[in-house]
Amino acid sequence: MTDRTWLGGGNNNARNPNDWSPTGAPQSGDILSMINGTMNVRGDDLAGNAVHVGDPITGGQDTFNLSHHAVLAVMQNQDTSSETTVNVSGRDTLRFSSVFPSGPQVIVNLESHAKLTASFNMTFGGLTVNGGHRTELINDQTDTLNGVHAIITPDVLGIGSFTLSNAQGVGGFLEFGRSVSSEQSVSVGGDPGRDLASGLQIDHPREFHAAVAMRPQAVIDLVGLAKADSYTFENDMLAIFAGHRRIDQLKLTNDGTFEGQPHDLVVSKSGTDVFLTQAGLTSPPIGSTMLPLHT
Repeated sequence: MTDRTWLGGGNNNARNPNDWSPTGAPQSGDILSMINGTMNVRGDDLAGNAVHVGDPITGGQDTFNLSHHAVLAVMQNQDTSSETTVNVSGRDTLRFSSVFPSGPQVIVNLESHAKLTASFNMTFGGLTVNGGHRTELINDQTDTLNGVHAIITPDVLGIGSFTLSNAQGVGGFLEFGRSVSSEQSVSVGGDPGRDLASGLQIDHPREFHAAVAMRPQAVIDLVGLAKADSYTFENDMLAIFAGHRRIDQLKLTNDGTFEGQPHDLVVSKSGTDVFLTQAGLTSPPIGSTMLPLHT
């Protein structure tokens, strides 16, 4: 086992022994570190080892270019910050995690037709996953986003889940920009003791098929339902209507219980969006109107 620090400067290929200090290509069990620079990762170049990023003084800026079924695990060091960019060109795998407390900023760019199998376990910081034409994010694990501002624009597939929550006075936010498959689940909650909410934004409700669990202090924004005028909520299924026509439905459970008291689901409309909040815990947007039950 060897501690290796990324130097780069050659061809920036992860298997180039001259781009590491001490000199040598990564071997199984090595401890790999990278503060600044660019690394090209192909296949199992890193021999199954995670790359530790972030510096307590300088932060660090690192870029990873993945190709040829690359497998990359990135670990954000404790008490550090970093800006990590991951560029994906094919069918690759990324595992990103941060050690509390830290403040990573993560940007993932998928080229057209790229498919990334990924998981993110973060506290604080930001996550942006950009997707080009026909891109897919395969979520096959339990992603934990505590106090993280996250935007995911590719289609989300796979069998996995997202857990969104607050962290020490910072609320979480998660936006899905395209479709989400029925084998995904999303749990959203904040901190009622601090009156701190976490928000889920669904940009294309008709293409969102995941199950959602509202924990106390959750807010859900269903974008683009301008014609909504009533709703029903029965057997963990929310249905939104325009006149007599159902225009959207969402698999939803409301666990608004706080300090032994249940808090009912509130459905409101503001502009073109429908908002889901919990009575006595979270407030609908100012100026919004309550939707009546559909009859």
